[in-house]
Amino acid sequence: MTTKPFTRRVALPIVAALSAAAWLSACGGPAPRTALAIEDAHWTARGTLVVTTECADDVEVEVGADHGGSDLVEVTLWGRPRVGRCRPSLEVPLDPGVRATRPSQVVDGTTSMVVDIA
Repeated sequence: MTTKPFTRRVALPIVAALSAAAWLSACGGPAPRTALAIEDAHWTARGTLVVTTECADDVEVEVGADHGGSDLVEVTLWGRPRVGRCRPSLEVPLDPGVRATRPSQVVDGTTSMVVDIA
């Protein structure tokens, strides 16, 4: 009776099982959190800035100074993209001083493009 080498007998099934487990854990799981581009930006009647992006879950907004050095406010949207038809809209928490001036443009932190506010 011949015995299989250790590699075939023990190591290969372990490697195959670990590879399958790693592959299966990646399938069907939630999409990673990523920066999302702004599709639309507009002011509401209440003076609130609202931005819209692609279909995504768990969308959050981050506001800060423009990394490019302009005096515009930079708005970055973060979320988990998903397949489907939706257009999540979020209110942007602007400082009262910025909100009072109602700027006509912001910088999209994802694309570094200037977005006109309607």
